[in-house]
Formats: sequence, C-alpha cells, structure tokens
Amino acid sequence: TVSDAWNFISVSKVYANGTECAAGSEAGEFTFTMPEKDVTVTAEVTVNAVSEDDGMTWENPEETIMADSLINDSLRVDFGSELVQNSTSSDGMTYAEVISTNQDVIPASSMRVESIESSGNGAYASGARILFDDGLTAGETTLIFIDTDNDRAITLDVTVVPRNY
Repeated sequence: TVSDAWNFISVSKVYANGTECAAGSEAGEFTFTMPEKDVTVTAEVTVNAVSEDDGMTWENPEETIMADSLINDSLRVDFGSELVQNSTSSDGMTYAEVISTNQDVIPASSMRVESIESSGNGAYASGARILFDDGLTAGETTLIFIDTDNDRAITLDVTVVPRNY
C-alpha cells in the first residue's frame, strides 16, 4: 500500500514498475502486489495550495539560476505568520526541506536550507534561504519547499541555464 503522508500534497496516480496501481479504499491510497523482484514506485502528485491566511511565500523568486555558481541568497522563503522551529543540523533546517522534481538538474546533494532567525524569538525562524552548491546542470525543475513544522508547502518552477564565461 502506498499513501500520501503529508496533508499538503495530493497523489493522483501511483505506478509500480510502470504499471498503474489500483486505487485503495481511501483517497490518496494505492495498492499493488509486491513481486519477488525490485520495484520502482513513482507517483503523480500535486502540491495543495497554501492558505492565504498563513502567508508562506517566495521572496523575490529567481526563476532562472546559473549552473556552476554559488547562488546563496537568491532563493528565500518567508514563513508569514506561522513561524518554524529554528532547529538546525549540518544538513540545514530540521523542520524545513526543499525537493527538486528533476534530480538531473538540481540534485538533492546540491541544496541546503538555512534558517533566517525571527527578530522576536531566536527559537523560531521567520524564513529560510536555499543555498546551492556545485552540481547544477542546465534544464527545468520544480522546487518544492516543505515546512514540516506547520504541514505546508509551496512550489517554484526554475530554469537552470549554463553560465556564460
């Protein structure tokens, strides 16, 4: 059984080794019989709209990113009225993450989320920066920024272009 674990996404279809899985007994749940070999499971998902009330938004989103460059502050997220716990590790924020839908363009190993501390309380973050390392290649992807503390997400379509030296 495959099901969506996050409230901020909807799963429309699931495939096991390219074969569409049957819908389960509940919305967002799909089933298949596990064969005796490895299975690749893929899903068609959409990110549900973020409530206008909580105000999580991209700040001045850059929709074009240069490959082979260190971007630092070019992609920032403002958490709006729902702050996020400011807990970090060597991988970045504990309660926020970013996913690229095209790992060939922006692999997970090339991104890290860094908190922007709330001015009123250091235990919470008012926003985040997405930092990029080497490993970006030309192409298109969608970035999904996930706030797991408040169970919400936003997306941004991004084009990575070659740097003209």
